[in-house]
Amino acid sequence: MSTTAPRCPGCGAPGTAAGAGEISAADPHRAVTASLGIRTSEVSAAKRPNISRTRIGAAIAAFVLAVWIVLKWAHGPSAERYYPLKLGFTWTYRVSTTVLSLPISGQMKVTNLASRNLNGRTVVPQTTDASLGPMLGTVFPKQLSVSFYLDDGSGLLEISNQEDADTEPKPVGNYELKYPIRVGTRWTSQLKTLLLGKDISISAESTLVSTTDQVVVPAGSYSNCIRITTVGKTAVDSSGSFVSTDDNEWLAPDVGMVKEIYTEKKNNSSEKASMVAELEDFKR
Repeated sequence: MSTTAPRCPGCGAPGTAAGAGEISAADPHRAVTASLGIRTSEVSAAKRPNISRTRIGAAIAAFVLAVWIVLKWAHGPSAERYYPLKLGFTWTYRVSTTVLSLPISGQMKVTNLASRNLNGRTVVPQTTDASLGPMLGTVFPKQLSVSFYLDDGSGLLEISNQEDADTEPKPVGNYELKYPIRVGTRWTSQLKTLLLGKDISISAESTLVSTTDQVVVPAGSYSNCIRITTVGKTAVDSSGSFVSTDDNEWLAPDVGMVKEIYTEKKNNSSEKASMVAELEDFKR
């Protein structure tokens, strides 16, 4: 009787001189048969399955693709389609502000910078340079700020913000857009007032209310825009008063924000302030 170890008929790998109903620990197919739920007693040395590594790799790739398709379908389009973060993209807006019935005009320029590392995460810095015209002889200084964005899988997140007076970025943690991108998606944010009693904290809720709006601004006409409404109010003070806010933003596919209408009101008076920003120019 020959003592030569049998070889696998599928790949020619040497086994041992074990009996026909046994599979040696050195057998390279042991892990495969076990993972497929095949009992060793059912596999003989002469009839082991011919399992191709190519077939296993293809099966894994198909599984990964299926998972990706399911997640993509659940999320809908990428947040970056409506809020592009590519280097060099620049938006210029015409800004009209009314405070205490006094109109003020101005301009706002937004620019994407090169991605960088911030606290161990890769983020995209986006600068906002706003300037307002004079009101009653008063000239307002330019306002420059930098927001740091990333897509964390739940949506487009502003993780930090840095203004002129800040020595380093401050943590934020508010979503600009949340998945899934479809009508009815909601999320909450902690914001600040802009016009009446600046920098008072606001608890706000955003809702994606449309994905098919048509918007006409100085830069042109944009279709299939998503519209996000955000409403909130400041905490009630000792006199029982608070400031309520209402914001509407329109984001165009592959462009970003094309229009915004923002309003603040005091509940115990007729005081009201508003701001309208419309896209004048967009450069890729």
